[in-house]
Amino acid sequence: MAGELEARSPGLAGLRDDVGVLDQYYIPTRYPDALPGGIPATLYRANDSERALTAGRRTLAVARSVLAKPGPG
Repeated sequence: MAGELEARSPGLAGLRDDVGVLDQYYIPTRYPDALPGGIPATLYRANDSERALTAGRRTLAVARSVLAKPGPG
């Protein structure tokens, strides 16, 4: 979906990359049993969390920007 949004609005360039970063953490951190032989606390490092936080902040900023614009009708 992020790719389609980027195609429709050039101002959203980079959204797909940021959403991809966030997506890789969704299942494993939400459902620890999805990680064979590990738990999230032992698999991720500080730089992983910083990268996810940065991507999340950028994604949130894009969403706020889009939602702040008046819609049709």
